[in-house]
Amino acid sequence: MQITEKIRNAIQKNLEHLGSIDKLAQVSGVSRAAMYNICNGSTHIISEKNYNKLIAVIEPFLEEGYNVKNIKSFNNSDLTELDNLIISKLVLLPEVQKTNILKQILEELASYEHSDKRKEKPKQE
Repeated sequence: MQITEKIRNAIQKNLEHLGSIDKLAQVSGVSRAAMYNICNGSTHIISEKNYNKLIAVIEPFLEEGYNVKNIKSFNNSDLTELDNLIISKLVLLPEVQKTNILKQILEELASYEHSDKRKEKPKQE
C-alpha cells in the first residue's frame, strides 16, 4: 500500500500526540523497525497488514473526508485481535476522540442491526 502525503501528515500528528515513534509502533502493532522506516520517509510502500494496523490508529488524525474504505475486510479471528488492540489502546487517545470513536462504533452496530435481513424465528406460544 502506498503511503500518501495525507497518511504521512496523520502519522506526524499522531507522533506529536504520542511523543515517540516507539509509542506509535507499540500502539499500532507495527514493528519498531518498520515504523522508523515509515516515519523517517525511507519507505513509501507498506504491506497491507501493516497498513491496516496503522490506519486504525491514525484514522482520528486524518483530514476530514479521507476515505479509509480500502481497508481489507477482516475475518472473525482478525476482528477479535483488532478489537483487543483498539480497546487496549483507546485509553491513549484524548477524551474527544474516544467519544467520537465510540459514537461511530455504536452507529455502525445500529446500522448492521437494521440491515439484518434474517427472518425472526416464530414466537412459541
